[in-house]
Amino acid sequence: MKLIKQLTGLLILFSTIFCFCSFCTDNYQHNFSIAINSNNQLRVESESCKVEDLSELLYYYFTANMHSEYKEDYSAARYITYSKNQCLENIKRIEKDTLNFNPKQRLLRHKRNLCVMNFLKVTSIRTLHPIELVHIKMKAKTSYKTYISVLSEIKKNTNRIRHQVAKKLFNLSYRKITVNQKSKLMRQYLFILKVLVPERIAESPVKN
Repeated sequence: MKLIKQLTGLLILFSTIFCFCSFCTDNYQHNFSIAINSNNQLRVESESCKVEDLSELLYYYFTANMHSEYKEDYSAARYITYSKNQCLENIKRIEKDTLNFNPKQRLLRHKRNLCVMNFLKVTSIRTLHPIELVHIKMKAKTSYKTYISVLSEIKKNTNRIRHQVAKKLFNLSYRKITVNQKSKLMRQYLFILKVLVPERIAESPVKN
């Protein structure tokens, strides 16, 4: 009887992992995709693109659905609205369920969301879907200069959105917050901005 229970638990665990991996695989194509070929030419979301045009495309992708859950643009980044009650319930469930996939990371995400809500004195926040990211694919002959230029545009976009959120929430520029990190309040502001506007970049292995 004990063996049957153990086998059942293992089957549930493998099933959970398989479903999670399948979910990530099925949805990975919806992340913002940047491919750089051997001639240092970019294809963004399967379309030709110049490096200097990348920031605007990134900006639209990460802001189109940022504030509204109605009439979502399914070609843009997905967001989730979390309430305090949802986060508390999720934390309890994850702590009790030993078969949960990657529990530490999920717990941390919900606790961070709660910290933001408590600090801002709100009952809900809308955050980027946990598997949304910028996916970079490169060839072996891609120049380092082009790679750095692409990273610079990604960073520029993140800073632009964080600046807009900082002005809205704190009436301060993002730069002022980042250069005044000796202040505890500014460090808290920066933490909130990083939760609300995360920067996630994934790189595929370089191919010939």
